[in-house]
Amino acid sequence: MIKEIQIQVKEHARDVEINIVTYDSKPTELSKEKEGVVYRYLKIDAENLKDKLEKAKVEFQIKKNSSDENFDKNEISLFKFYEDSEEWIELNTSYTNEDEDYYYYETELTSFSYFAIGEK
Repeated sequence: MIKEIQIQVKEHARDVEINIVTYDSKPTELSKEKEGVVYRYLKIDAENLKDKLEKAKVEFQIKKNSSDENFDKNEISLFKFYEDSEEWIELNTSYTNEDEDYYYYETELTSFSYFAIGEK
């Protein structure tokens, strides 16, 4: 699902580790499910990064499914869950490419949390 994460830091950071957990359904820790079609839920955490993250570019892929006639590759986005407001907010996500098996997308983040890849 996640193809690549590139991080840019504000200052020197050592021993940074990015952890990604994927879920087929809403993680029990979340209070609210994202409305609409969700392809995958994610949790992205970083160790030894704290307030040093400037931004991160995330590239992800969605498997093509010929049986889903209503699928529109241009209607996919990454949504971030904000715990304080308990809201899913759509992030600026760009369709970038495709091959025989996948559609590819990218988005920019300024922090890590729970995310959902789904239809707008």
